[in-house]
Amino acid sequence: MNRLEAAWSRKRLALTFGAQIYNQIVTLLVQLALVPILLHQWGAQRYGVWLLLSAVPSYLVFADFGFTLSAKNELTTSVASGDHKRAIHIYQSTFALLNIVVFVVLAILFSAISPSNLAHTFSLGEVSGESATRILLFLAGNVLLNQYLLLFAAGLRASGRPAEEVLWNASSRLAEGIVTIIAATLSNDLPTTALTIFLCRGGIAILVWVRLRTVAGWLQLGFTYVSLSEVRRLAAPSFAFLAQSFAQVLLIQGPVVLLGSLTNPLAVATFSTCRTLVRLGTTAANLLNATFIPEYTRLYASSRSLLWATFRWHVLATGFMLAGYIALLVSSGEYVLHVWTKDRIHAGYPWFFLMILAASSEMAWTTAAMPILAINRHVRLSYAYLAVSFICLASQAAALERFGLNAVAISLLVAHGTMLIVVAFDIRKQFCQETIQK
Repeated sequence: MNRLEAAWSRKRLALTFGAQIYNQIVTLLVQLALVPILLHQWGAQRYGVWLLLSAVPSYLVFADFGFTLSAKNELTTSVASGDHKRAIHIYQSTFALLNIVVFVVLAILFSAISPSNLAHTFSLGEVSGESATRILLFLAGNVLLNQYLLLFAAGLRASGRPAEEVLWNASSRLAEGIVTIIAATLSNDLPTTALTIFLCRGGIAILVWVRLRTVAGWLQLGFTYVSLSEVRRLAAPSFAFLAQSFAQVLLIQGPVVLLGSLTNPLAVATFSTCRTLVRLGTTAANLLNATFIPEYTRLYASSRSLLWATFRWHVLATGFMLAGYIALLVSSGEYVLHVWTKDRIHAGYPWFFLMILAASSEMAWTTAAMPILAINRHVRLSYAYLAVSFICLASQAAALERFGLNAVAISLLVAHGTMLIVVAFDIRKQFCQETIQK
């Protein structure tokens, strides 16, 4: 193993880990700051309309069908292996695809959205249909601009700066939060705030593009090197990323919907609160996973032996974290609930313990899946996850009325346990054997 390469890898991991911590801090601060300030400036009713209208464009994050995610991995692999020609083909092909998506989405929005339609569809209170239309269009434009920002930031990752990619993405959210507060305070006008957010996102996207031009000037925007073969190559992993995201939404939101339909509000509140507590560990695991995944992509092209060593350290760190997480929740989970909810929510057994095990299984299999996701070999894994999610929800629907929260916890544990087996099989077939052979 090249010691210099290993040292650079450790340095990149340390910088990316620090950037991920910054990202988490920014996310928490923005969420905590926006709620009281916007409530104070706009009042509960107007703030509720803002949340409603901002929720609609949030689904446009899937508008690129996962191509930006898969292109990010292929870009990094190509640059790490010295294949700049293929990298620029991927970059410009993804850029062209984004332009087509943005054009189609904007055409649909401008033809489908009107003040009368919004006023008829949503309860807007004192917000007029005209204002709601402008808010929705500006916020939709903000989400679409973010797709370009993600592509430019992917270029930074590919050029060996994964920490900078994270820093720019986090800083864009911080800037958006700051301008939201300033606009809401100074203007007290919802459309003006939405426009300010849109302009801020556009400005940040331009800054990231300028930064990319300085560190990787050869990675130019344009359509000269657009390749349909690259788009076809990216299609399977891109759609698989989309399937994985949908599966995750199903397992997070599905049980809540079923509980609300088949039981009572207390069961919904109990499950949601306890799930929030037991999933705190997944936040830490996801932070660690996000730190390692860009390094896996780079090492796959440059040093498979170092990749395998890095993966072992990743699994070991997650294992220690899991052991502490389980011990902490088993010993003091009930006490935390008592203090946190002022004794309004109680952990029942065995379902609470089973929820801890389910979250632990999720942390384990997502950690093990990172090398597969990093090299776009996750197609089978993602569709298996989607199938398992549907089966899990179906079993909950069948058993919920009889077994209550125990049915939810058992089905989630079985689902994530099944995924752990699927990932172990995929790791052995697609990652370990290939690494050892090389």
